[in-house]
Amino acid sequence: MQVGGKTVSDKFSCFLCKDYGKHTPSVGFCIQCDDFICHTCFENHKKWKVARKHTLKGSDNEASAKEKYECSDDFDVCDKHDNETIKFYCPSHECVGCGECMVLEHKACIVEYVRDKAKVFKDSKEFKQLVEEISESLEEVNMLKSSVKLNKTQIKDINDKFNEDVETFKDEIIANIKKQSDEMIKEAEIIKMENAKQTDVLEEECGRVSKDLASLTQTVDMLSYKPNKLFVSSLQLHKTKKDILDQLEEMKERNVIENYHFIRDSQMECTKLGRLLKDERSGIKFILT
Repeated sequence: MQVGGKTVSDKFSCFLCKDYGKHTPSVGFCIQCDDFICHTCFENHKKWKVARKHTLKGSDNEASAKEKYECSDDFDVCDKHDNETIKFYCPSHECVGCGECMVLEHKACIVEYVRDKAKVFKDSKEFKQLVEEISESLEEVNMLKSSVKLNKTQIKDINDKFNEDVETFKDEIIANIKKQSDEMIKEAEIIKMENAKQTDVLEEECGRVSKDLASLTQTVDMLSYKPNKLFVSSLQLHKTKKDILDQLEEMKERNVIENYHFIRDSQMECTKLGRLLKDERSGIKFILT
């Protein structure tokens, strides 16, 4: 895009091209992206639904381009009203919107400017608590992952001990009990597989939660210099954080395995080798204190 027969100087390179190691001269300033961009990248990123309403502003010289860059705002475009930006916050409903949203849906409420709230939000107790809780959740899931791995080790130890006892006792008696011993070993193998399957699922879920928390951390870092977007996004981050905490609690409840060992029959007869006795559910269960 050219304005007045001139383009933005090479001094302002396309921020998308930079991600691929290229230094392409920008042709304008994307208001919503809050950065300079070349024509090709602008047209390509407008194909995405989230960027369809983005606006590219041109510049006649470096000074005006720099001024637009330094004075640009980071307000999001309202989903309900075209060409309107989210500039108001309703404390009563804990939601944000444009001017039309406030007039139509919150005319009885006392609304505040997002800009005013955003100025102090990054230094607020609420934001610090959000960052701290995300960090604590990430630490918690890492500890849970370690706990799951310890349980996976115990699964094999328990099964090895069970098989050893069964085989030792089996060798002491006559061959006609082999069928019974094989049936019990098969039963133990099923429990082992169920334990392994459960811990595999938990390990995979821990990985997903870890990625979700890492994504939250990345989002906070990316928006740390854009206070308005940071404030608006924090509402969704709170909900996402709560979902993750609920998921962690549910995962911790499932972080148990079936323990078992072999018990010899004191009244042993040739018709019965013994029995498989399931102990109380055990394992390394992480408990947050």
